Amino acid sequence: MNVNPEIVVSGRERRAWSQDHLAEVSGISLRTIQRVEATGKTSKETLMALSVALNISVQDLIDNPISPSSWFSIYRVGFGVMISAVFSLAYMSLVTADEGLKLAYTYEKVVGENSYSAEVEYFLLFDESATADITGATRIGFHGREVGESIELSVSLYDYLDETDAVFVGSSIATVNFGEPVSFTFKEPTGPIYKLVVIPTRATLDI
Repeated sequence: MNVNPEIVVSGRERRAWSQDHLAEVSGISLRTIQRVEATGKTSKETLMALSVALNISVQDLIDNPISPSSWFSIYRVGFGVMISAVFSLAYMSLVTADEGLKLAYTYEKVVGENSYSAEVEYFLLFDESATADITGATRIGFHGREVGESIELSVSLYDYLDETDAVFVGSSIATVNFGEPVSFTFKEPTGPIYKLVVIPTRATLDI
C-alpha cells in the first residue's frame, strides 16, 4: 500500500515537527517514518497511525483509490489499533500511577476587541501525547517529558474553521520547573491571538 509522501511531509512540516517528533507522537519507528516519506510504501497499521497523528484523513493520505473491501480491512485494522491503544493506556496508568502529569491552564483567544477565556485542568501520562478541545473552537495538543525536576512541555494549537476541520496555528516547546507557570502565545498574521498559561504538577492518576 502506498501513501502520498508529499502529504505526509507537508503535514509534518506544517506542525513544525521533526521526523523524530512524528515518530514519538504516532508510535511509529523513526526508520518507518523515513521510509514512508522517501518511498510512500506503508502498512495499514502505519497508515492509520499517521492519519491520527497528523489529523489527515486516510483518503487524503493514500496515493491510489482503494476498493470498498480494502476500506473495510483498513478500518478493521484501525479499530484494532484503537482498542490496543485503550488497553495499553489503561495498563500504563496502572503500572505508572505515580508518574502522571496535571496541567492547570488558562486559555484566552482574542479577536479584535472581543475575547474568550477558559480555565481547564488536564491529566496525562509522561511521554504521552494528547489533545484537548475547548468548546469545539480550539484544539490544544500536549506532550510532557520529564527532565529531572523539570518538565519539557510541547504545545500545539489548532483552530476550528467549522465543526470538523481544524487548522494548525503553531507549536512551541518550553522547559519549566514543576509548579511554575509557563506562557505560550500564538498569533496568526491576520487572525486571532491565542494566549496559554500552563502550570504543570505531578499527579497520581486514579483508575
